[in-house]
Amino acid sequence: FLLTGSSQSFSVSSQENPFPDWLSDWSWRQIEQLGSMNSFHGLEEHVKNHEFDWNFYYSHSNPVIEHLPAEFQSKTLFQKVLLVRCFRFDKVPEAIQRFISHHFGRNFIESTPVTIDECFQSSKPDTPIVIILAPGANPIDEIFSFGSRNEMAKKIHSISLGQEQVSPIAEKLIDIAVDRGHWILLQNCHLDLKWLPQLEKLIKEIPPERVDPKFRIWLTSSPSESFPASLLQSSIKMISEPPSGIKANLYRAFMRIGPEKINQHPQSPLWNKLLFGLCFFHSIVQERKRFGSLGWINEYEFSESDLMTSIKQLESQLDLLQKNSKMGHFNQLETLKYVVGECFYGGRVSNERDRSLLMHILSEFIIDYPQKSIYNYSESGLYCTPEHTGFQSFMNYVKQLPMNDNPEIFGMHQNAEILHANRFVQQIFEKITSILPRQSKTISLEDEEPFLIQKLKSIIAQLPIPWDEEEVLRKHPISFTDSLPSVLYHEVRSYNKLVSVIKESCSIALSSLLGLLPFNLNSEQIIRDIYYSQVPQLWKESSYLSEKPLHIYLEDLSQRFKFIQKWIDYGAPFVFPISMFFHPRKFLMAIQQLYARKRSLPVDAIIFSSTVLSLDESSEVLERSQFDSSQEFNFEECYVSGLYLEGATWNSYANTLQESVLQELSSPLPVVRLQPHLENKLKETSSSSSLTSSIVSQSTYYPCPVYMTLSRQGELNSIGTSSNFVTIIHLPTNKPEKHWMKRGTALFCQLRS
Repeated sequence: FLLTGSSQSFSVSSQENPFPDWLSDWSWRQIEQLGSMNSFHGLEEHVKNHEFDWNFYYSHSNPVIEHLPAEFQSKTLFQKVLLVRCFRFDKVPEAIQRFISHHFGRNFIESTPVTIDECFQSSKPDTPIVIILAPGANPIDEIFSFGSRNEMAKKIHSISLGQEQVSPIAEKLIDIAVDRGHWILLQNCHLDLKWLPQLEKLIKEIPPERVDPKFRIWLTSSPSESFPASLLQSSIKMISEPPSGIKANLYRAFMRIGPEKINQHPQSPLWNKLLFGLCFFHSIVQERKRFGSLGWINEYEFSESDLMTSIKQLESQLDLLQKNSKMGHFNQLETLKYVVGECFYGGRVSNERDRSLLMHILSEFIIDYPQKSIYNYSESGLYCTPEHTGFQSFMNYVKQLPMNDNPEIFGMHQNAEILHANRFVQQIFEKITSILPRQSKTISLEDEEPFLIQKLKSIIAQLPIPWDEEEVLRKHPISFTDSLPSVLYHEVRSYNKLVSVIKESCSIALSSLLGLLPFNLNSEQIIRDIYYSQVPQLWKESSYLSEKPLHIYLEDLSQRFKFIQKWIDYGAPFVFPISMFFHPRKFLMAIQQLYARKRSLPVDAIIFSSTVLSLDESSEVLERSQFDSSQEFNFEECYVSGLYLEGATWNSYANTLQESVLQELSSPLPVVRLQPHLENKLKETSSSSSLTSSIVSQSTYYPCPVYMTLSRQGELNSIGTSSNFVTIIHLPTNKPEKHWMKRGTALFCQLRS
């Protein structure tokens, strides 16, 4: 249950969620499943009868500590972890830490980072030092800096493996360094794994009497399963990881730069503040990665080399900044922003929205700072420029920063921490599940085979019946003047293929369990995934994008089939639930194509204007959403539903975006009216609500991206568009665009639950 929760069952909740205003349906499902166990018998009834106690437990900032109702105080620590999983999934890491600390000691939850100095002191001339690289970490500069402090700067020979004819050169250098007491630094060993056994043999064959005591071999390598185990066992190992948190990032940056460089321009306050701003900017872009797709859509490996190169550029601009101090620094600051944002950091950024976000963040740190006053980076004033300049002032400022970062410094809502925690827990459970040992018969013991057989039969039984594609074409013939039948046909083909793959794979796996067919890799993996309530990879290859657990995925598939079946039987609906489409972007392209053909316009010049309807208007159009084959589709507009907001919520009364409600991680958006039109010739649209029209006309708009899933990531097509991206919907707002970009505000066709 800790790893998979209620997803072991395919049945929907037997009782309706009694407290939907504060308890999610997903949590209620977990509570029901936990209540079916002997040690928690009657849990769901207790929750229903003691709402105040459980609401207090749910709402508490730290439910891991004793805040349970009296009847559950006697539960073991592990049982309390299961309760935390049901009510506050984001607090599971703290609950697990408490469990481990109580039973095994704090040493198992606290790690003290090992320094290069400590590794060197523990090593011997015949003991290699292996540094395992993590994304964003670069220990090379640290090694050279450490060598300088030990008067070895000119005695370090660095070689990057993976290039042709490098191995013989490395062997010759090792032979020379042994006698002279030099250091050999072999970078990227994972690129030349075949040579490493030869290196190990070379080290073992070096005569002890010949080795200079100062001789060392340093190896850097990314994690690799093929790295020789014997070489690892005989070496000193160290993991080079980037610092975690704003405080640790700033400390490392200032230590890396050093007091001499920071203090070299004592008469220039602008140098100190811009240098501090660059370091803070570097810390921000590094730490946004921990928020997943809410921080950056794609993952980027920003490194210290980006920061050091930016500081060199700042130095080159400093003379011009000082010369033009009376005329202002605008041109020089704009040049610095462009080079740092578009080249040094932006050169790593592949997504256009991420690049815009990067420039928005940089614009808050590369500014014409006031000379005397403190400049605040956050509304609370907790994050700001130090009152005094210089290295020691910077270090004193870092010491007083909190260990845990407040989301406000990233421009994010408090819910971002909850989202980060939820995803972190999910990743932990997925990792644990993936490394669980396999048994001789797939993943299960013999006594679990009946459970697996019943589960596979249940999946096969609830699969919908595929459609007759020719019959669909007869009922909805494809024509030049109507694009929707083509959309319907492609949806039918895609769903038919998916159901066929699911049914065939489950039938083969079932036959293997029954002894009718031998096991193969595909059937073993499918049984393993289904046992742990994960959607098998074989299905994903033929599926629409989805991040739902297995049982919810199957329920969602059933709902999608019902939608398509009604479309086939009764014609296109008045309101299209966009979350039901296999290819939602193709549906929107078909609407644009239909409009272009009707108006004799080029299709690539057609864009959408969007209007979010009021609650009354949404109710009105949803009542008309019944399928009606007699009504002709209005190519001038279409209505879509089924979208969810993350990073903001929608104020239906003011018709604008507003800040999220605490612990409300996503919220539904009312029905949206999309109207195709020729680009740059936006038509004036009327609304049945005059209040809506007046507010929209006075508002600015946030171009809100729409994605299929919460991860926001997908495969890039030939024009660089992600398969996860659907479209842009412009939402009214009274705040600037960068405010919502920093919050990661986006719309989604589906959630995980």
